[in-house]
Amino acid sequence: MYWRVTDTLGIGDPLVSTLDLIFTMALLGAEIYALVVLVMGYFQVLWPLKRKPTVLPPDTGEWPTVDVFIPTYNEPLDVIRPTILAASDLDWPADKINIFVLDDGAREDCRVLAEEGAPALP
Repeated sequence: MYWRVTDTLGIGDPLVSTLDLIFTMALLGAEIYALVVLVMGYFQVLWPLKRKPTVLPPDTGEWPTVDVFIPTYNEPLDVIRPTILAASDLDWPADKINIFVLDDGAREDCRVLAEEGAPALP
């Protein structure tokens, strides 16, 4: 950063226009911002939180419900179907998993697939 500030800005150079100086300062500001975020990120990972995992009750009826959202945008059904199958195969009680296929509603075949619950792959 010392080299960047002292040797590359072109302040006082008669060949550097005002517009060049404005863009150079904007770029320098972005670089300083990135450096500050990087340093703060290092401090964040130096002392990780020491949380202990919460033990679930033995009765699975008391376990929380898990919602899985599968957003789609023009993906073919042969991509969506295995994703739904993988989500339904989570290691969690089946009555505690809600799988939502999020589509824009324009494709009838995607709606049918989501309602069927992703039949087995061929």
